Amino acid sequence: MPTILRKFAESVLRLNTFIGQKVSWLSFALVLLIGLDVTLRYVLGMTRIWVIELETYLFSLLFLLGGPWTWARDEHVRVDIFYTQKSPKQKRRINLFGHLLLFLPWTWILMQVGWQFFYESWLIREGSAQAGGLPALYVIKFAMLLGFVLLFLQGVAHTLLLLLNWNQTEDSSWQH
Repeated sequence: MPTILRKFAESVLRLNTFIGQKVSWLSFALVLLIGLDVTLRYVLGMTRIWVIELETYLFSLLFLLGGPWTWARDEHVRVDIFYTQKSPKQKRRINLFGHLLLFLPWTWILMQVGWQFFYESWLIREGSAQAGGLPALYVIKFAMLLGFVLLFLQGVAHTLLLLLNWNQTEDSSWQH
């Protein structure tokens, strides 16, 4: 059973790594788009709503779909006031507590809310409320749902690896 659980956790890590690496290229596209927007606005005196909304969409995709990969790599923001001074055993306890009592329940709730946002938006084929804005607002709401699903799966994978590696002596308890 531990082998199956480890393989599941590693497959989640591979999935989030694949998606995160692909989505990371959106940052390049976002920089180019913002450069275009600034040029249009300040050089030519033109503003396009669809450009501004596309910037928001790209940033949202980058954040929502890249977040699980960032967490998988342990490069997320953490309040390190107390955490860094703890022993590996204390860190494992803090992580397990955080995963089981905070992270997994909240991401589960956010998946439920994300599903409702997406489904209701998709039913009415929601688009931008702005004239000249982008259609298909439900696409970004689906990305929100997908981001929370991937984050939840990464949380399950972290928790499994944390438990499978419970007795190890080094600091990175969920790494393999």
